Amino acid sequence: MRDCVCGLLGPVDRKNGRQIAEYAGHATPDALQHLLSRSHWDADEVRDDLEPYVGIRRRAARRAGRRTDRR
Repeated sequence: MRDCVCGLLGPVDRKNGRQIAEYAGHATPDALQHLLSRSHWDADEVRDDLEPYVGIRRRAARRAGRRTDRR
């Protein structure tokens, strides 16, 4: 999940499975495609797991003077 989120937030030109997988260092997009299309997961648990990571990124962006309230 972290690789997928990092790819979505990172400097990937095209936000597709192959590009995100390459950015994350995966040889193929198979694992990310499985995560997004076939695996079963709880959205609340994912949110809870990612909250600390997102908080760190937002604080770093604020210190660098970038906007963090994009929606």
